[in-house]
Amino acid sequence: MRIDGKLIGDVQANENLFVGESGEVDGTVTARNITIGGKLKGGVTASEKLVFESKSQVRGEIKAAKLIIDEGAVFDGKCTMADAKADVKQQQTPEQKT
Repeated sequence: MRIDGKLIGDVQANENLFVGESGEVDGTVTARNITIGGKLKGGVTASEKLVFESKSQVRGEIKAAKLIIDEGAVFDGKCTMADAKADVKQQQTPEQKT
């Protein structure tokens, strides 16, 4: 999934989520791999890898197993690097877990 416009609300993707340089998200995003190139205000949970590209601006709480922050990226918030996979499973409904 790719976001290049403005989105207000929560996003949950099963695989990859990419917020382009012109993308702005105000809400919570959850996916296996997440790459942020634009702006995000809210929560981020990546069960595998989270990447902040050089022009990204992220404000909020993030959870990821692996974190890559490029030079020039702005991050203001709280970071938890534990088993993010467990957090993703807890957020899923019982029907999604099977």
